[in-house]
Amino acid sequence: MRNCDDHEGNAREPRIQRIRLLSAELDTLRAAALQRSRSIDTKSSFVVVAAGVLGSATFSTLIDPTTWNLGLIPFALTLATVVAATVSLWPVAIPQPTGRALVDTWVDSVRGAEELEDYLLEMKAVEIEFRDVSNQRRARATKAGFVLLIAALSTALIVAALTAMIEGGNNEQEQRAPAPTRSTTESRTPGTASNLPIRSS
Repeated sequence: MRNCDDHEGNAREPRIQRIRLLSAELDTLRAAALQRSRSIDTKSSFVVVAAGVLGSATFSTLIDPTTWNLGLIPFALTLATVVAATVSLWPVAIPQPTGRALVDTWVDSVRGAEELEDYLLEMKAVEIEFRDVSNQRRARATKAGFVLLIAALSTALIVAALTAMIEGGNNEQEQRAPAPTRSTTESRTPGTASNLPIRSS
């Protein structure tokens, strides 16, 4: 009987070692996923701030009664940039048990430590898989935000150049137009010296 227990213990030992090695590797992968999430957050926050500055400048300088239709193009692209960055920054709940739920489930459980290690290993794997999928989706949204930001900036510069050309052409036409001539006929009213008859002596 003792030899059977020793044989079973020796058979479990390699599996326990594999679980611990996998757990350590999953900790490394989870740290990398968290670092990538923070990097995406930083980039998306930059896109939001840059889009806000560009949108304010566009609305105040390019949207006027003369060229409002052209100014709306970069302004709309700026709004689309903010939407893309907001999608990237939107928080998503991770389907994992809380610390309290984990303790309440396992602290007095009749299941052994090996089953707990299996459960924790599976929980880490599910979390990493979820974070990788979420990071891919957020990275695509951040990339779209950068593309829209560049398009909004380029369009704003083009619209500003066109607006300056239109205003310059209007000013040049006003300068070339002849000034209206105003007739300066002197009105002579009766009783003035110029209307009195000259008497010859």
